[in-house]
Amino acid sequence: MPETTNKQPISKSRKILRESFCIFLWLYAIVKLFVFDFDVYLAEQYFPSLAWVVNFKFFFLLVLISIYWVLVGDKNFFKSIGFLLVYPFFFLFWRILRIFFKDWVSAVTAMGFLASFFKSIKMNFLTFTVFSVGAVLALFAHNEYILIFSVLLLIGFIIFHFAKRFYSAFSPSKALALPRDGIIKLLDGARTQFALPQELKSTAIEKYTAEQKNKWATNLQFLLIANRASSFIAAKLKQFQESRIVFLYFLLGLLFSLFLTVIVFALANLALQRLDPSYFSDPKSRGLIFFIYYSFNTLVTNGIADFYPISDIARFLNTIEVFFGILTLVILVLVYTSVKSERTKSEVDSIIITLNQQGSELEKFINQEFSMDIERAIAEIQKLPSNLIKVIYYFSVSKE
Repeated sequence: MPETTNKQPISKSRKILRESFCIFLWLYAIVKLFVFDFDVYLAEQYFPSLAWVVNFKFFFLLVLISIYWVLVGDKNFFKSIGFLLVYPFFFLFWRILRIFFKDWVSAVTAMGFLASFFKSIKMNFLTFTVFSVGAVLALFAHNEYILIFSVLLLIGFIIFHFAKRFYSAFSPSKALALPRDGIIKLLDGARTQFALPQELKSTAIEKYTAEQKNKWATNLQFLLIANRASSFIAAKLKQFQESRIVFLYFLLGLLFSLFLTVIVFALANLALQRLDPSYFSDPKSRGLIFFIYYSFNTLVTNGIADFYPISDIARFLNTIEVFFGILTLVILVLVYTSVKSERTKSEVDSIIITLNQQGSELEKFINQEFSMDIERAIAEIQKLPSNLIKVIYYFSVSKE
């Protein structure tokens, strides 16, 4: 009797731990390679007595790998290494795709976010470069003119960010432009791509050759899919519009602006202290973590009793941050969420109407080209030995 092996499924908590570890390692590697040696900086600033550990991290890593290898065995060890190496592809082509197929509302949001990002990728890259240069100079520069320059770069970056946010409240949504244009272009192209050739129109179906029958069936199936998909996408957009995820989209934008404000002014104040410690009440050297704490308290107008600005330039910077905090709450909450959400609603309504019109036009086109209505066309497709009826049914049922 052959031996049977019972494979124990990986528990949910273990999966979460494994993926969290992969995410941490990949983020660590990316920041370490392309940004700066943040581990060295944190060790020197906050744990100087343990800074030597960072210098020998490679040997500690070897020890940990060896222990893990002994504990889990060869098979599990190489599985883990393989999973770690391919994790970015796993995340993009499995985790993200599952969202698209299981939750269409989240899929629409993801498409909109990606479309918005890539449509402005040049500007996003330039502004990120300005912020990165300002941050690195604030953290590591010693020359007084370079430190002043870093403060100007950081303040310029945050001003531009808020100006862009304010402008976007009154401009058409880029997040919907690319999906809308792409979908409509595909539906328009379906009529051209899958129209019946003239010789098939002038020939009775009974007289078709095997090749002609295959051409007829293929064109009809893809036109039916396009017809059903247009109504399906319109229905999902309606769900997206009615869901609270629209509000969440604006709320995340608000929180991101608050986060940027805290970080930018933390770096700017750190640069000021490195420029001249007497600008603040306590001249003792402080690190980035402290200035993030200081910046957050300044933003919420909750001053720190034993650390406050005493020079004109430090007080001015403090006042600007409070102003941006008020600007975030007043303009981005009252103006951005109301104006932008109304504009997005009208744009989604416009796309839904366009998609439904496209579906109606495709239905008329099928009737003209194939001399049959949708119900009869579906019935004809069901008779074929090899067909795409399941796809057609999916788009027909899932929209309801």
